Amino acid sequence: MKSKIISASAAFGCASIMYFAAAAAVCAADAPASDSAGASGSALVESEIDTLFKEVPLKEVLERFSLEAGIGFESEYVFRGRSVTGPSINPSVNIGYDVGYGFALSAGYWGNYNVSDSSNPATENDFTFDITYTIENFTVDFGYTAYTYPSGGNTNELKVGVAYDTSELLGDFNVSPYVAGYYDLTLSGKTLEGGLSYSAPITKWLFGSTWGTLDFAGYVGYTYGDISFDADGNSMNDGYFYAGFSAGGTVAVTDYCSLSAGMRYAYCNNYDPSGSTNSRVWFGTSLSFGF
Repeated sequence: MKSKIISASAAFGCASIMYFAAAAAVCAADAPASDSAGASGSALVESEIDTLFKEVPLKEVLERFSLEAGIGFESEYVFRGRSVTGPSINPSVNIGYDVGYGFALSAGYWGNYNVSDSSNPATENDFTFDITYTIENFTVDFGYTAYTYPSGGNTNELKVGVAYDTSELLGDFNVSPYVAGYYDLTLSGKTLEGGLSYSAPITKWLFGSTWGTLDFAGYVGYTYGDISFDADGNSMNDGYFYAGFSAGGTVAVTDYCSLSAGMRYAYCNNYDPSGSTNSRVWFGTSLSFGF
């Protein structure tokens, strides 16, 4: 919003005339400014008045925030190669803040609600907090996750991970490799996992726009500690190996909404109390909103 501010040295009556003259000059963009101010010995000073949102550092602070919320459905809940429950609804919320100087903070929530067996809902609510530091193409992640269950058995886990952005080297073929280590403070379980993911900008190649991608991801890991089980369901410490792969697609419905769906595969060589096979295939879909 722009307004004309009259110098305090002008006489009151003269200032009133000059105010309307200045207003007329603003409305008629092509008309030159009036010289009456100079004739009266008054100076007409032009300044721009911004909104409070633009003037105060609050604007910059708010622009550093990001927020994403989503709801998903998985035909099976599989965690590190092992089946946990059947078909489930998964709500999620994540908020992030770019601190600057390469640092960022994020806090999130993820829930699992079993919809296949009302007698065994296996409800799970996970809360995460991460601090990341990015230098060049590397991002280091220090994280914490609280796995909580209404029926009890809550656990707490620490994470240290490193990811590498290969977009400068590979362009549209960025495969985003990562490696991460996890330590469960409650179960003394240790996990090492590595993987990579790739989103092919298929609509960019076909139509010149970037509203759709084909998404692929793969991972392998090894878990050691009191979180693997023998055929009788007893915990054991010799650990187990797991691996997985997913393929699907994502469509940006609007600037703030996207829809994704795909197939997943997982394998582990640990006994799985939920079935006779440790190899499984399932599907999932999600709708997310964010800015």
